[in-house]
Amino acid sequence: MNLKHISMAFLAAGALLAACQEEQPTLPEMTVDKTEATFEQGEGSTTVQITATRDWYVSTPPQWIAVNPDKGSASLTPQTVTISVNANADHDRTGEVVFVLGSGLEKHRVAITQPGALGKLSKGTGTLDDPFTVAGACEAVSSLTWTSTSEYEKIGPYYVKGKVCTITQDYTYNVTTTNYGNARFAISDDGLTTGDVFTLYNLLYFGGNKFQAGQTDIQLGDDVVIYAPLMNYRGNTPENTGGYLYSINGATGSEVTPVEPGEVEQISCAEFISRADQNTTYRLVGEVTSDVNTTYCSFDMNDGTATVVVWTVNNKDEWKSVVKKGGTVTVRGKYQPYTDKSGNLKHEMVDAYIEAFSPAGDTPVDPTGVEQISCAEFISRADQNTTYRLVGEVTSDVNTTYCSFDMNDGTATVVVWTVNNKDEWSSVVKKGGTVTVRGKYQPYTDKSGNLKHEMVDAYIEAFTAGDTPVNTGTPSGDGTLDNPFNPAGAVAYIDGASYSSDARVYVKGIICSIKNTFDVAHGTAIFTISEDGSTSSTQFTCYSIYYLENKSWQEGCTQIKVGDEVVAYGKVTLYGGTTYETVSKDAYIYSLNGKTEAEAGDDNGGGNGGGDQTGGDFTSNVSWTSGSDGAYDQKADVNGTADVSILKLGAGSKFGKSVLSSEAAFQKLTFYAVSWKGVTEAVLVFSIDGQQVATASPKANNGLVGNPTYTISVTDSDLYTVDLGTSVTEVTVETTVGYRAALFGIKAE
Repeated sequence: MNLKHISMAFLAAGALLAACQEEQPTLPEMTVDKTEATFEQGEGSTTVQITATRDWYVSTPPQWIAVNPDKGSASLTPQTVTISVNANADHDRTGEVVFVLGSGLEKHRVAITQPGALGKLSKGTGTLDDPFTVAGACEAVSSLTWTSTSEYEKIGPYYVKGKVCTITQDYTYNVTTTNYGNARFAISDDGLTTGDVFTLYNLLYFGGNKFQAGQTDIQLGDDVVIYAPLMNYRGNTPENTGGYLYSINGATGSEVTPVEPGEVEQISCAEFISRADQNTTYRLVGEVTSDVNTTYCSFDMNDGTATVVVWTVNNKDEWKSVVKKGGTVTVRGKYQPYTDKSGNLKHEMVDAYIEAFSPAGDTPVDPTGVEQISCAEFISRADQNTTYRLVGEVTSDVNTTYCSFDMNDGTATVVVWTVNNKDEWSSVVKKGGTVTVRGKYQPYTDKSGNLKHEMVDAYIEAFTAGDTPVNTGTPSGDGTLDNPFNPAGAVAYIDGASYSSDARVYVKGIICSIKNTFDVAHGTAIFTISEDGSTSSTQFTCYSIYYLENKSWQEGCTQIKVGDEVVAYGKVTLYGGTTYETVSKDAYIYSLNGKTEAEAGDDNGGGNGGGDQTGGDFTSNVSWTSGSDGAYDQKADVNGTADVSILKLGAGSKFGKSVLSSEAAFQKLTFYAVSWKGVTEAVLVFSIDGQQVATASPKANNGLVGNPTYTISVTDSDLYTVDLGTSVTEVTVETTVGYRAALFGIKAE
């Protein structure tokens, strides 16, 4: 054997093997020798050892943590990194240091814990001495239910403290921008939007007053305390309902010394309005002519010359449970004009102090002297000063808070609006029964411009329950287009074992009553249908329902009227345990008197999505992070395609952020995107390693509203493509304007 040849062969094989080994790519890998670090209260530091097969960097840590070096090159030799913390004179705190490999190929987190001089931060109890923190307030409302804007659970009022972290554009307190004297902003415990955020919507200024020019406005980073009832808006947004700002950076506005009572001139309400002096305090004495808002102790008063709205009462806590409608009040304060949403000028007394109240009031009208007339005659006389008696059927569900309802005696319908003895009757009066009630006439124009005829200052005298239950009739249909439910069938379906809150069904009937016709401002209507068009058979409510083709109604389109035959399509529910109806803004009229399409030339091109719908592929080939940072993995029905997975970003006044990723590298993204209904235009920002690389500005969509599952219609104009400029396996997308938007059909290329 030739040893020389064998040696040469081994050498060649070795060289070949080495060459093959050199061609093997190095897999992305990073090791850090710690996952957590605990420090003492004072300044301190520790070190970690890191190895990485790619260049690495540290994502921006909290301000009290420093990392040196904060980036490095690929090296299999351990690199020493020092993590330092400042002394902590505040409460206990936690944070993290995030080491990132390459363009986000791998991340390693080191949890940091440091005690503070003040110990553990209490979440508070909601009192003035111990306000809720934002975390505490969010926790307190987390289990509250929310059904609609008129039916939700609330707690409080409570005090909540935090730092201003966002301010809605054009909704600071500055009276020149909102004209309402309130503000819309959000607070968090640290002034950032990455953790718990509490939204403050239309929050009044100090003491429940409207903001006045020259007063201190809010700014980002301000320390504030608010006082308000709390709720969980739409089940996912901790928010106030009413209330006011208690302090800004420690200032409460209480430094203003009240005017001495002996220096105040007493004048009539008419003179108070005539002088319109916003700088001088006057005294008024008159009758309380409205119910009293017990949160703010606000009410209407009249002394026989004019009506003044007492709006902000500084000593309300003393008087809010004392002042009652019909009594005589003595109050001092300043004049302020106010124009309501309907353009009506109101005359208010603000910065007020109640001095006295006499509960005697006027003696109620002697029932034996009241004339009984028909509803039609009541409307015809339109006498706002005389009390009349009406007898008729209760034709609507009863608002048990105010004991308000519609009644009809066969001649006309009257809305019984304010019932003085409501506590006695609110749980007694029911739809379908006969009511005897006395009161005065008042006209009212609703938001759609429809004239309503109301009875106010009313007293219920008697009620007899109807002989026949309201929901009667023979159920029919199976909820399909070929065989729609009749109203009784829809009721039976909702009450039955096969009911699904996510299912969409067809319901057919004849309009028997209309609460709100379609209008441009809302695009929806509220009306009731029955099988025969009468109010004596089973009724089903179409609540906030969209127009034909699932679009918002526009001027020129056919308006609904009593007697029209409709087929409704959408989700259905039993609302409040009393009303069988379509889910608000999750249903539309499939056909109106047999017509299924909007009139030619009247198609708004936007409706519930805009333009001609596209078939579209609404599946995604990327994954996304959700459950934190305002990102939510939800479902929608898009252009008839059910259960489309969507990435929803943001909630209320909270921006959203998510990371899109794919196993295969990509440089371009194509996707459908829409903004929340009513948002002029959200802005989506795409970034790599913290650097912005692309943006998109999706349009508002009427279908992205309420709670999932959403019903969304899109066109080709809702399809976007962004070029990231480099090849990556993940990219961050976040909302920076408009808060809420949704993406779906996301394709990485």
